[in-house]
Amino acid sequence: MPSSLQQLSRDLLARILSYLGFLDLKSICLTSRLLHTAATSPKLWRLFRLDCRAVLRFSSPAVLLQVLQLPRLRQLRHVDLFLCLPQHRAVQHPGCCLSPVQCSEVLEAVEQLGVESLGLRAARLAALSPVLVARLVLGVQRVDMRYTARYGPSPFMFQVNSCTL
Repeated sequence: MPSSLQQLSRDLLARILSYLGFLDLKSICLTSRLLHTAATSPKLWRLFRLDCRAVLRFSSPAVLLQVLQLPRLRQLRHVDLFLCLPQHRAVQHPGCCLSPVQCSEVLEAVEQLGVESLGLRAARLAALSPVLVARLVLGVQRVDMRYTARYGPSPFMFQVNSCTL
């Protein structure tokens, strides 16, 4: 005899799961095959805001690439690369920054996702491939590029040829 969950239509089960938070969705994936299939639907994960810095804090750049290529994140709308790309000296945080090769791989993976919103705050964009950055930025509806200019010790003190503005 099928369980009561198996009697629910896929649409109804997806609707029920849509009320869960992302941590709960991640946990429910481990309970049964039926719930794993339902909870890993890309539609449920598209509003998830992927904070790449959090992934890098607990794992390696290779794991970040694997996360970006997860089938459940195919429809992801928001990716935040804050403090993951090469940074200005004034905001550098040890252990979070990717190498130029890793940056290219991550940016290409993000480009494949076709996100709507991309966070590039505090990135030293001059250290990245201009063609890749241009392709990525032009393909995204909303890009946060705050603090990407050259600035001094405080993020609010912008410098132009040693003049503080």
